[in-house]
Amino acid sequence: WTEAESDNFFSRHFYRAVLQKIFLDRGVITKIYHNGHIPKEGEDSPFNSSTKPVIIGSLRKSCYTSFLAYVRGAIKKLTTHSDYREHCAIIQEKMSDITDEEIARYEAELLPRRRELSSIWSLMAFSATVVESLIVTDRWLYLRQHTDLVQKCRVEPVFDYTQSPRNLVVVGVKKRPNPPS
Repeated sequence: WTEAESDNFFSRHFYRAVLQKIFLDRGVITKIYHNGHIPKEGEDSPFNSSTKPVIIGSLRKSCYTSFLAYVRGAIKKLTTHSDYREHCAIIQEKMSDITDEEIARYEAELLPRRRELSSIWSLMAFSATVVESLIVTDRWLYLRQHTDLVQKCRVEPVFDYTQSPRNLVVVGVKKRPNPPS
């Protein structure tokens, strides 16, 4: 990746994360607490709560020129496109009065945290092949351990690695049942 490509990638993810925060603060979405436990004041953390993301999909290229353009483009898409009927009314109700100044305040307040987002995405990209290899190895070993059901097992590439790093398939050949004697 070039510096410009990386910057564009991280900007898009930063914009999306800040928009999710705006949605949370304005009541478009709510927090979901894991294990049914609502934490006491100060105990809330990313490890015991999350939010249901509002799926936006892709936006026009012009929506990525600034955070303001991104927010305005996302709101327009979510309130006018027929694929988003689920969220349309609530987004119109909760987001119609958001000002450019409020959007700018969110961006300024959260901009220092952009580096954290970039770091996490970089760590995910760096460790993805290791994690994916562990998952494939786990599935292969599972089949190997079930010799009563599996005759043979192997891992094979499905297509060229340059097309996608997720190019492996775990194949298990089921044992034929023994004929009754």
